[in-house]
Amino acid sequence: AAERLDLLLRDRVALALAAHPSFPLEVYGHSLGAGVATLLALRWHAAFGGPGSNNRSVRCLAFAPPATMDLASARRASSVVTSVVVGDDVVPRLSLSSVQDLCAALRLLCEDASLQTTIASAAASLHAATDLDLSQVHGGEEGRGGRGEEYGCGKRHPDTTTTTTLPPHTQSNNRSATRATLRTCRERLADAMTHEKLYPAGRILHMSPSDNNLRPRGGGNGRTEGEPGRLAQWRDQAHFAEIVLSASMFSCHVPSSYLSAIHELR
Repeated sequence: AAERLDLLLRDRVALALAAHPSFPLEVYGHSLGAGVATLLALRWHAAFGGPGSNNRSVRCLAFAPPATMDLASARRASSVVTSVVVGDDVVPRLSLSSVQDLCAALRLLCEDASLQTTIASAAASLHAATDLDLSQVHGGEEGRGGRGEEYGCGKRHPDTTTTTTLPPHTQSNNRSATRATLRTCRERLADAMTHEKLYPAGRILHMSPSDNNLRPRGGGNGRTEGEPGRLAQWRDQAHFAEIVLSASMFSCHVPSSYLSAIHELR
């Protein structure tokens, strides 16, 4: 698709740029359009950008882009492409290899009864103790998991389950031990996930909920005091190497989720 658009539009774009030599060239897209925009911008950067073209800026802003490049190529595209990802959006993490990895992990879970029991018991223990932030099981800030249910694309509903409250120090010790158990289980699953993957191109801006950091009064964008905002963090491609299974992995992908995330940025 990018090649066809290049053949169709290149002459027209060249004429427009010749008439406006100081203008930058910018390409935008969402989802499949973001993948096409990424590859088209890289082609046009070679044709219209750089020293031979008065150092014209050629840039691409790709929203919810599919995984289109190997790791090295995706990182090299950082001078041209900026990718934007909201929450647990499955599309930037989706490739044949990531699906193969997911199948391998599920197959291991199906075949290893002890692993099933360990994970189920640990998860039940954590749920009984507290409303768990599951991203901590994936290594906290550096993990690949997310709290997709808290995004505007899938907000969390209040938990009405009745639980027994343990002393704080007991809860903390139990949670730490159980998280360690889950991390060990996750490492066993990761050993089965070895396929070479594709990644979103360029710099990646990941928009995520800001936890308990509330927007101050007068924070702009029409939001009021006490409403959670969003954080935007630059992430390496490796952060998107695995599909995150969550309630919002599909709903995060729709354009309205990206518009909401942009308006909610802190």
